Amino acid sequence: MTIGGCFPPYDPIQEMNMQGTGAALRFSVIDIDGHDLYFAESGDPEKQMVLFVHGTPGSWQGYASYLQNRQLASRAHLIAMDRPGFGRSAHKGWLPGFRDQASILMQMRGLNRSGLQIILVGHSLGGSIAYRMAVDFPDEISGMVVISASVDPELGKARWYNRIADLFLVSWILPKGLFKANMEIMPLRDELLALEPLLGDVKARVTVIHGKQDKLVDFGNLAFAEKSLDRTRLKSVPLPDMGHFILWENPDLVVSEILALLERTYAPAVE
Repeated sequence: MTIGGCFPPYDPIQEMNMQGTGAALRFSVIDIDGHDLYFAESGDPEKQMVLFVHGTPGSWQGYASYLQNRQLASRAHLIAMDRPGFGRSAHKGWLPGFRDQASILMQMRGLNRSGLQIILVGHSLGGSIAYRMAVDFPDEISGMVVISASVDPELGKARWYNRIADLFLVSWILPKGLFKANMEIMPLRDELLALEPLLGDVKARVTVIHGKQDKLVDFGNLAFAEKSLDRTRLKSVPLPDMGHFILWENPDLVVSEILALLERTYAPAVE
C-alpha cells in the first residue's frame, strides 16, 4: 500500500447524488467507546449482516455501490462505516493498532438482529484489519471476502516513500488523510507479525481476491494466505490482468463471492 491510499477523500456532494440510484441508503452515527462512528446501511436489519471495512485513507463511500446493489440488499443487512479518524468519523482521532480497530468495529454487531454470524468484506488495509477481526472474534464471523490486502509481514514493510513521509517536516505538510494513511502503514509489518501465528486459527470461510498486477500490495500476499490459513476454509481467486482496485473495477466478482457466503447457513452468533 502507498500513502496515496485506497480511496478518494470524503465527498458530501457524491453522497447526496447517491440517493435514489439503487437500494435505499440510511445514514446514522453510533457512539462506540467515545468514538462517534458514521455509517451507511441498506437492506433488512433482520437478515445476516455484511460489514464492509475500508482501506487507508478512505470512507464508507468506497462501498457505496455495494450497499446500493439491490441483489445484495435483498439478501442481507449491509453496513459500511467510516473507520475512526476518517470521513465523518475523523474528529475523535484515529486508531493505528489493529486490535483496537477490530474491537471498535466489531461492536457494530450490536446492530445485528439476525442472530447469525457476520460476513466481513475488506479491501486493502481494510482486509488486513478484517483478518485481525476474524482472529479476535472467531465465533462471531462466518465468512470473509478479502480483496488486495496485506497479510505477509515481509511484504508489509514500509517503503522508502513511507519513511520519507514519516519525517517531521514532510509529515507536517501532508494532507491529513495522507498523513493518517502513512501512520497506519508505518507499523503494518509489526501488526502483521503479531497476526501471523494466529491465522491458522481463523474459523471463518475466507475468499482472498488479488490481482497479479497490483503495484500497491504485492500479489505474493495471496500465496502467504494460502500457506497460513486453513485450506479447507479458503478460496483463492488470483486475477492475472488486474491491479489493486478490483473492488471498483470488478464489482460483479466481489458481489458474487459475497452472495456465495450468504448462501450458507451458519450457527447463531455468540451473545
